[in-house]
Amino acid sequence: MAGAYLYGWDSVNSSWVKLVCTNLGKLIIDPSEIFEDPPTDGEAGKAATSNWSHDHNANADAHHTKFTVTEHDTAARHPLANLDTLVCSEAEADSKITTHKGDASAHHTKYTDAEARTAVGYNGTKYWSLSGVGFDAQYPATDSVWKSNYGHLEIITAGITLNAPVTLPHGAVVTGVIIYGNTSAESKFWILARFSFTSRERETMASGYINAANSSILFATIDNSNYHYYFYLQNMGVEDGIYGARITYTI
Repeated sequence: MAGAYLYGWDSVNSSWVKLVCTNLGKLIIDPSEIFEDPPTDGEAGKAATSNWSHDHNANADAHHTKFTVTEHDTAARHPLANLDTLVCSEAEADSKITTHKGDASAHHTKYTDAEARTAVGYNGTKYWSLSGVGFDAQYPATDSVWKSNYGHLEIITAGITLNAPVTLPHGAVVTGVIIYGNTSAESKFWILARFSFTSRERETMASGYINAANSSILFATIDNSNYHYYFYLQNMGVEDGIYGARITYTI
């Protein structure tokens, strides 16, 4: 339109300037402002030139052959395989599996229950022991006992009752009990009992005299979910000595 002009803002000089065009009215633009050759990675404001695009399209090494449906399925089933050498057909895979399954040397015999118990130590005879100093007087503030550095306990005041906790694995089966002591204590009677957590009922499991083993056990299977277990000895006399206790069990 005659008398009308198109201006652009010159940000460097802070002024409006007329835009330049050809004699046909087309704007004259510097191509390097919007195209580049070669293109820069990450550049979002410029496009590749026609020259670069033509050369790239003609470069066979810059492209790969499109996967067929079969090749795609094979690669998806074997994501870690070298497609040129390692991928096998389903029939080949089935054959290899069958061959491996029939190879006796590639497998071991399954453990039996008995073998597994033996492997983890849950087989045969086991022992639990307690030293003499593990026993305590019923009234420790007034009952006089002597606990030796060698592990045994000796009675100083007559008429004392001794107690000791027993801690065996849950499910253990007690097969024998003995408490060892000196000859003075051999006339004294011991009891192994279990005590209910809920009813406070005491049940005798085994009993006997010092240095005499007992293998007649009641309630022989240890049930730590419902009971706690302990020894007690009554009317111990002066100079009676307790050396220790041993429980034989299986599990």
